[in-house]
Amino acid sequence: MTGNIQVSIGGTRKRLQDVDDCWVDQQITRRQAQGQLVCVQVHIECDRAIQSLNTPTCGGVPGGSRPPNHLEQRIFDAWERCNLTTSRFDARDVMAFLKQLMRMLE
Repeated sequence: MTGNIQVSIGGTRKRLQDVDDCWVDQQITRRQAQGQLVCVQVHIECDRAIQSLNTPTCGGVPGGSRPPNHLEQRIFDAWERCNLTTSRFDARDVMAFLKQLMRMLE
């Protein structure tokens, strides 16, 4: 995978290749136990896609300044299928998306 993919949960950021199930679960579970809304962001910069995805719990306005290319649309569709366009997601949803993303970018 070429490029830079960053995952941020509640402001704690890691490179995609350094993310594992345990880290995602700890970040989300800890914040939920404290009664916090959990903000998940994924920023993708590679030769075939430039995209930032945010869960609704992050605030802000969704959408970009240009139509997505085919790969970017597939990535967004996976984000949506993994329940990340709602505020009712959990660590399993996030990991399911990240695993799909890795396969798409291989």
